[in-house]
Amino acid sequence: MAIDDYFTAPTRARDLVAELSAMIDDVDLFVEPSAGGGAFLDHLPDSTIALDLAPRAPGIHKADFLTWQPPAGDQSIAVVGNPPFGHAGHLARKFFNHAAIFADYIAFILPASYAKASMQAKLDPRFHLIHECHLPDEPFTKDGAVHRFNTVFQVWQKRTQLREIRKATTTHADFAFVRTPEEADFAIRRVGAHAGKLLEIPSDPGERQGLSASSNYFIRATGTASEDVRATFALCDFNETRSQAVAVPSIGKGDLIACYDGAACMTRVCSAAEQHGATDRVETRGQCIDTF
Repeated sequence: MAIDDYFTAPTRARDLVAELSAMIDDVDLFVEPSAGGGAFLDHLPDSTIALDLAPRAPGIHKADFLTWQPPAGDQSIAVVGNPPFGHAGHLARKFFNHAAIFADYIAFILPASYAKASMQAKLDPRFHLIHECHLPDEPFTKDGAVHRFNTVFQVWQKRTQLREIRKATTTHADFAFVRTPEEADFAIRRVGAHAGKLLEIPSDPGERQGLSASSNYFIRATGTASEDVRATFALCDFNETRSQAVAVPSIGKGDLIACYDGAACMTRVCSAAEQHGATDRVETRGQCIDTF
């Protein structure tokens, strides 16, 4: 199965296997953990074990990858494929962290949200991201119909040194997230097609339809003038962040802060901490990057 029984296009699987093959040549065994109809298996070497709960093609073994272990032996292993995502990517995380027990490389199509540091923080810290290719609006098939999701293809390598895990930042010196419109200077849409849009807060409470706390962030300037905070947010481009949601576009607090710091660096000399924080937003829509 793949994305809860959504299958990768054969041409996409072919191209991703070609990308992977150009990067790694020291693998003895490939494992496809959720082989589905065999899109990846068709392009992987003969030294591949393909698994699925409900095999739909020859050469795929019926097995639950989350309880499976590879044959004993001193061999380098790459786990490759399109695991089921599950709600908020939780199944993809389980597949990744189980693969991490025995794999040397993990190459997965994942929800686009895994481009964010906050999602990567939940993955086995022995693995380092070495390649990433954004696949926005990627087509997958289910029961003959095409469905599209925002995804990312990532290649991770196991190393002896643990990678740095950055905690998501949810506070900022220039502004605060407050609970009500009455406390705020302005609002920012949190979810939907217009996530990231700056919104004025009408002085008349009766005119605040659509400004619910569940759909918006209420922002109050604290360390600088509200006009300056608003102007900096106005420079933000949230297109990439919106594309990192699998279904409904949304903007997290960490996304807002990272974008704000990135925009601030465009207008003034920013601190090293701000430059570091701004890297949580990845401006690579439709592009592939190596991160060795």
